[in-house]
Amino acid sequence: MDDVKGLQLYRIWSTRTLSHHGVPTKVLVVDDLLIAAEALAIALSDPKRATRFALSGVEAVNQLSEWTPDVIILDINMPEHDGYQTARVLRRLATTRDVVLIAFTAQSEAEISLRAVAAGFDAYCQKGNSVSRLIGLIDNFIAEPSK
Repeated sequence: MDDVKGLQLYRIWSTRTLSHHGVPTKVLVVDDLLIAAEALAIALSDPKRATRFALSGVEAVNQLSEWTPDVIILDINMPEHDGYQTARVLRRLATTRDVVLIAFTAQSEAEISLRAVAAGFDAYCQKGNSVSRLIGLIDNFIAEPSK
């Protein structure tokens, strides 16, 4: 995790792991700002990651009937259902109980960590970081195959 003037830019809060053996990691980006959600989904997409985006927590939950992600990157400050509320719902659903949830916000880790961990988030990444930092964070959750 990088540190700029004492601020944590990203942090892992859980020991959750994903097992993928040559299968792309499915990543859902949830942000109420269309351009941000779409741009991040495009930036994360490559042969290792299949991505989609949703513009609200409700839309994210509705997408689960057709596509179940391995990782969900959730904006915290969204109208109607914020990231905390959405995370709690996702942790109660059988299909997303074990997904990796990343809090993605402009707020500092100190501002959100207690509520985020209680809501079920596995990690934090501050908006404004390079996409490579977010990719590295996602990759930290992927277990290496046993040899």
